[in-house]
Amino acid sequence: MKNITETIEQMIRKQNVSFISSVDEDGYPNTKAMLAPVKQEGVKTFYWHTNSLSVRIKQYRNNPKACIYFYDKDSFEGVMLKGTMEVVDDPDTKKAIWKDDFSIYYQGGVDGGDFILLRFTAESGRYYSNFNSTSFVVGKEETANDPICQSCGMNMRTAEDFGTNADGTPNGEYCHYCYQNGAFTHDVTMEEMMETNLKYIDHWNKETGNNFTPDEARPILHEFLSTLKRWKQ
Repeated sequence: MKNITETIEQMIRKQNVSFISSVDEDGYPNTKAMLAPVKQEGVKTFYWHTNSLSVRIKQYRNNPKACIYFYDKDSFEGVMLKGTMEVVDDPDTKKAIWKDDFSIYYQGGVDGGDFILLRFTAESGRYYSNFNSTSFVVGKEETANDPICQSCGMNMRTAEDFGTNADGTPNGEYCHYCYQNGAFTHDVTMEEMMETNLKYIDHWNKETGNNFTPDEARPILHEFLSTLKRWKQ
């Protein structure tokens, strides 16, 4: 897998819709669909433009804690970023981001008072892809590249997760469920492995926030498993 930062950044840049969340006066999360950010700096900083009278402006000024989300429905990838949202009314910053096309939304132009910016600064995130979720701290994404079992796809995060070679040393490619003492624990086909994994669909859905049925998940899981070393043709 290539650098997770590049993977997430490229996925975000392909999306035309984004979701931003704020906290209202009663402490409930409010989520709103927006166009893609008007400016993006890696996976750290994002800008949106909006109307100064938007209810979200008041909410972010009262409580800057925020969450944003991007997803690709074709590849079933998604990333949630947590951090803070700042209301930006600085003239220089607004002029730097202003585009003439924005005039259809803000009749007063860049100086009319209605045009205002939101700037989100990410602190941490969670990336979902191929039935696996990875948490990371922004700026330290490289530490989030947990190896996955090349038989079942499980994330291997602790020493106990890894299988063992014939001499008892840890095996870096397969988990302890699939590989022990230098051999696979079960003689199964990829299809049988897939059906075993599907028994845990409720756990995957809970962890990732999805709601796949086994029939919906089966083709996605089939494609994912086929990329793993044990099943590659």
